[in-house]
Amino acid sequence: QGFRCEMAFQASRALFEQKSNEAPTVSATKKAADSKAGYHVLALDPNSKRPCALSCIAVSHDGRFFAYCPQTSKVHVSEYKDGEFKLVKELAQHDQLVTSIEFAPSSYNLLTCSQDRNAYVWDYATENDWTPTLVHLRIHRAATYCKWSWDGKKFAICSGQKCI
Repeated sequence: QGFRCEMAFQASRALFEQKSNEAPTVSATKKAADSKAGYHVLALDPNSKRPCALSCIAVSHDGRFFAYCPQTSKVHVSEYKDGEFKLVKELAQHDQLVTSIEFAPSSYNLLTCSQDRNAYVWDYATENDWTPTLVHLRIHRAATYCKWSWDGKKFAICSGQKCI
């Protein structure tokens, strides 16, 4: 609630980022969204209407889903359908800031890790619903980055403990 997410897609569905040092305003965002160039990735603070920082983002293999974390312990998943983005699910299992999100290479399964030293595999079981499975990492520092293998059967988690 309160966050509006717009996404940057070109014809090739390649994600691009704004090259300006200026923070976009609400009117600049609307103008960018109305242009034929695509959308800017942007989450707006509901009170100040200024852009919020995203701690991590991920796009599914076919561009259908976009997962992002607006500097919180929750992951928001939006679906791109009929030229628009719609928030379909909020994944809330972590206790601290989510540091990395990764979609599996050939499915909609998600991998997330957090400063709470946990990682979750989110199984896409039914339409727009992900079921979490806790991964026991046995680390004493934050999990900082996660990555699936090329076939989606294994994954790696990096930590602030200098180990993978």
